[in-house]
Amino acid sequence: MRLSLAAAFLFALGSIGFAGNLAPMSLKEVSLMLRSGYSSDAVEREVATRHFIGTLDANGEKNLVQAGASPALVSGLKSGAFAIPTAEVAAVQADPQGCHRWSITGRL
Repeated sequence: MRLSLAAAFLFALGSIGFAGNLAPMSLKEVSLMLRSGYSSDAVEREVATRHFIGTLDANGEKNLVQAGASPALVSGLKSGAFAIPTAEVAAVQADPQGCHRWSITGRL
């Protein structure tokens, strides 16, 4: 019992540390989450945490709406509300192989 509690604690602690280093989300990831059955609210929370990299064109918007994106999620992506903070853009671009492996277009 002690071992499982200790393991759960260490896993939770490691997860917290890892969550801060997640790469920004691309349009492809947002779409995949929606198509996989995540609610639009859950996707919105994830994008708010990890931020969004890339742009949302008319075709991308159409695909997100078809996948179940709420108007609030689409609006936030279009307006830049979930965009990477300007102070972090340089770090994302400077570390293409690390945790921030996405280019500004959202591709590998």
